[in-house]
Amino acid sequence: SSIVLYWIYGTSQRFKTFEANRIAKIQDLIPPQRWKHVDGLQNPADVGSRGILAKEIKEHPLWWTGPDWLKQNQSNWPSKFIASPSLEALQSLGATKDCLQLKEKEEVTLQTTTDTASTEPVIDITRYFSYIQLVRVTAWVFRVVTRSNLFSSTPLAVSELSKAKT
Repeated sequence: SSIVLYWIYGTSQRFKTFEANRIAKIQDLIPPQRWKHVDGLQNPADVGSRGILAKEIKEHPLWWTGPDWLKQNQSNWPSKFIASPSLEALQSLGATKDCLQLKEKEEVTLQTTTDTASTEPVIDITRYFSYIQLVRVTAWVFRVVTRSNLFSSTPLAVSELSKAKT
């Protein structure tokens, strides 16, 4: 439906978790620009949902081959697949004029500074002959930096050693 296309063309963040995840998955698999809308009168899927008899569907060309333009080169396909909803249509669905107004972008200036201190590594790996020793020293450095207690008497935890390996 055209509603689903609006969802796919939009951002998934505005939906509840389940819908947002499904829309994001669809957007990851197929870029939104590749999705097109087929009008209901030309949509073969709609033929079967409109009460057609089985003996009629056997002879229905749209059901078996789709719309004629679909067999042509994409450059010959209808250029406008989906129209933006009118203001009246959106208001009839309960949207207020305030929520439909475009907001002006707010300009923000961000001042940043760069620390030009030495970028020398904290641990000189050439000083260690054993990988295990290097991992343990790295884990101790992480502990000191994150906990600020230099002389902790507890042994290193497995999680600390695992973090040091990464």
